[in-house]
Amino acid sequence: MVQGVDIVEIARIARLAQRSRFLKRIYTVQELALIEGVNAARRAEILAGRFAAKEAVMKAFGSLLLNFPSNAKRQLAAVDHKARSMGVSFHEIETLSHLSGAPLLRLHGEAEQIARHYKLSRFSVSLSHTREVAIAFVILS
Repeated sequence: MVQGVDIVEIARIARLAQRSRFLKRIYTVQELALIEGVNAARRAEILAGRFAAKEAVMKAFGSLLLNFPSNAKRQLAAVDHKARSMGVSFHEIETLSHLSGAPLLRLHGEAEQIARHYKLSRFSVSLSHTREVAIAFVILS
């Protein structure tokens, strides 16, 4: 089991989100669908929470390297190198909404392969925000 946490300033994400290039580079089509028709303040909160979740997963992957003895690290060099170099794209980490409204974390591509390699199959995410910041906490087990 590994955890990751990240906190972001909502105003910073709101500024970045004014550029379509940022949105396309960071968010999936399904994540962008979540902000259709919502006001600007709520849009920024949603995007900031999803961004924090992506960063928290990256941090959880990074912590995998600290949890193995050095001989195991050598045996897992190929996967460890990918995790260390963060060959994972933001698009491969997706936070959608369950029917209940709870956030739902999905991994794709390289992110999914790393999770599978480390036998991580359960992904939990918690999102929260104030007017100024959004925070995400993830558990991969």
